[in-house]
Amino acid sequence: MYEDGKGVTQDYQTAVKWYTLAAEQGNSDGQNGLGLMYENGKGVTQDYQTAVKWYTLAAEQGYSVGQYNIGRMYEDGKGVTQDYQTAVKWYTLAAEQGYSVGQYNIGRMYEDGKGVTQDYQTAVKWYTLAAEQGN
Repeated sequence: MYEDGKGVTQDYQTAVKWYTLAAEQGNSDGQNGLGLMYENGKGVTQDYQTAVKWYTLAAEQGYSVGQYNIGRMYEDGKGVTQDYQTAVKWYTLAAEQGYSVGQYNIGRMYEDGKGVTQDYQTAVKWYTLAAEQGN
């Protein structure tokens, strides 16, 4: 709520406070939210390594958005060594849960042959699933 200013004045530092409380209690949504704050430098100093820490904790709990976000970090080499195969792993986990952005990104990895053998048929499969959800 504080991050987006919904019902309250937008305040990134207060958002970080609440995300931290949730994240430290093991809440995957809070962990992912805190990761976003660190990745984007909202309410905290931008720190990709800390973002990776929180995304990983969320992803390891099976949180699809966290899986997608840690996949992005590995694909882009933000806070970690760039590793397309690890990005594919996380995108696949998110995609298999039906997360459309994960489906789109795993499709792109197959189309481009990043971290996997290039496979247009598999790319089309994932793109189609994402498109069916409006992505």
